[in-house]
Amino acid sequence: MRSSSISDKVYIPSTPRKDLALFLKRVANVVPGLHVADVDIPLNVLCKDDQKLEQVALGREFHISLGRTVPIRVHQIDSVLAMLRQKLQSQKRYWIDFSKWEVFVNDEQTRTFLSMEVTTGGLVEIHEEYFGKLKSSNARPMLEMMWAVVDNLIRYGFVVQNVKHLQP
Repeated sequence: MRSSSISDKVYIPSTPRKDLALFLKRVANVVPGLHVADVDIPLNVLCKDDQKLEQVALGREFHISLGRTVPIRVHQIDSVLAMLRQKLQSQKRYWIDFSKWEVFVNDEQTRTFLSMEVTTGGLVEIHEEYFGKLKSSNARPMLEMMWAVVDNLIRYGFVVQNVKHLQP
């Protein structure tokens, strides 16, 4: 029987923000090799055109990764999605704070991500209710903004720490 994995993500609409665009430009100037997450376009290319930067890097629907992927069988995907839609319709709204920038490394140790960590909100509770406890104590909800090969953000991690005061 064929199986697949489903990512546990929450999609959120966004409005491009000038201060976030400025932050991305500053980070791109000091950390080479960054790519915009999900669209895999080099950040330094987008930074040359403000309109493209806002459209491509910031004008998309972002997703918050809640944890690891969850393996399910292919024939179960539609029923799992239907169950989640039904259960989440009654979920109360809550605020999410994206004020903390963090560098994460994927499990395969091949990529690093500059992400906004979700520091408040009900995402952990939702994840635990529908998918179970987070498997790892270091698994935290985050919004991936940029990625680089594994050594790049680690090597420039001190730069990322220093530009955190420029946060949007």
